[in-house]
Amino acid sequence: MNINYKSFSIQPQKRLGQNFLTDFNIARKIIQIAEIETFPNCTVVEIGAGFGSLTRATIEKNPNPILIEKDETLFQFLKQEFPTALSIHQDFLDTNLAQLNNDRNLIILGNIPYAITSAILFKLLEFKSIISHAVLMIQLEVAERIVAKPGTKAYGILSVQFQILTKPTIAFRISKKVFKPQPKVESAVIHLDFSASSLISQDLEKKLRYLVRTAFMMRRKTLLNNLKGVFPLDNIPDDLLRKRPEDISPNEYMALSKMLLNCDIF
Repeated sequence: MNINYKSFSIQPQKRLGQNFLTDFNIARKIIQIAEIETFPNCTVVEIGAGFGSLTRATIEKNPNPILIEKDETLFQFLKQEFPTALSIHQDFLDTNLAQLNNDRNLIILGNIPYAITSAILFKLLEFKSIISHAVLMIQLEVAERIVAKPGTKAYGILSVQFQILTKPTIAFRISKKVFKPQPKVESAVIHLDFSASSLISQDLEKKLRYLVRTAFMMRRKTLLNNLKGVFPLDNIPDDLLRKRPEDISPNEYMALSKMLLNCDIF
């Protein structure tokens, strides 16, 4: 399937996970959720701007976004079509967001390729100190994992880390019918508020990430079985150690991380 616009003929690249949004009303709805106009000092960064569906809605509110695009043909298209934007030919996963702006005022937007969703999400956590918020189109299943409650099948590492380090909200679901080519799954728009992340020190976050990964290594076993031999457990309450990792709330994981903050595990 080719998409033709002016002098450009675009063949969506399956290897890059390209599914172009075709409904401009949805693009505008996403920009409304991002509230770009209420953050006049923010720099807007779009991940994989592609054919510019979201970019057109963005420019109505902010004429100077930064567009990150890996595909050479689409990069050339973006430069021609949106001259007021700064188009960068680069893989977002290789982008140093700190070089785009060294203040805490980035707004991240994007229609995220399904295959690298987790990698992109964890990259955002890496640069959380300079991100105000992110509004992303992602696979519905991943969005549901991020906001999942303890005790549910979807609850896991993504749930804990993003509920502690951000305030995640699913804004709305998106039908696969508004993309070309159509993906095989439904999508959702998720809003991630990074404003509270600055309250957590780097040392505490490092312990938290390691703790959560270790706890969920075998999710059907108890916390005791997963952590013994890795962390000192003397000061951790027995009732907590008897729980399975999927039954421990983000607040409890945060409290555990603080208990283990001073232990030497690296």
